[in-house]
Amino acid sequence: MRVSQFAWLSCSLLSALTACGPVVTTVQSSSAPPQLGNCALQYIDVDPTAPGSPWEIVGQVIVQGGHHDPASKQARARVAPQACRLGGEAVTPLKDPQPSPDAEPVLNYAVLKRCGPPA
Repeated sequence: MRVSQFAWLSCSLLSALTACGPVVTTVQSSSAPPQLGNCALQYIDVDPTAPGSPWEIVGQVIVQGGHHDPASKQARARVAPQACRLGGEAVTPLKDPQPSPDAEPVLNYAVLKRCGPPA
């Protein structure tokens, strides 16, 4: 009986621990050489699709759950290694035209790389 109680408790605890915390997803939309996980990533607020923008979108990092503030240290710590692996030089939060109906916050970042030579 003790073994089954321990097994049940272990499974319950493992399920609770893996269900908590944010889920980070990446989407690569352009080929860029990856950078080290601790690359010098810029956090900027730009529209990379604006005419004449010096930025190209190379991917996205989506963080579901966790912090509501896209500029928080915790959010940046989750985004940076993923953005560097996608070859990004900068990230910018993408504005959602409609709030998510989910109770969990969803933060969406565009991973950017400069077009042409650096300014």
